[in-house]
Amino acid sequence: MGPGNARASWIWGGVSTAVPHIRTTSATLYDTWRDEWQGLGSSQDSADRISKAIEDDRQAVLVALTSLHRQTRPRHAGLQSAGTRQKQ
Repeated sequence: MGPGNARASWIWGGVSTAVPHIRTTSATLYDTWRDEWQGLGSSQDSADRISKAIEDDRQAVLVALTSLHRQTRPRHAGLQSAGTRQKQ
């Protein structure tokens, strides 16, 4: 399966809708792809709608990853402090 393959895109859509933090935007991307993929190459509107859905999903993934990082950072900082104290 090469770039732009409809089957590969369907697989990503199915996988990403299983991730709770990005389920809504991924479902929107999945629906947009399902409705618009046949217009790629012949309809700029289809391409624009798919591109917007992809960008929205990417942004949601970035926000989710940033949020998860912030949730775990204090634990790591505490572990580092404890390790530093033991070395002193």
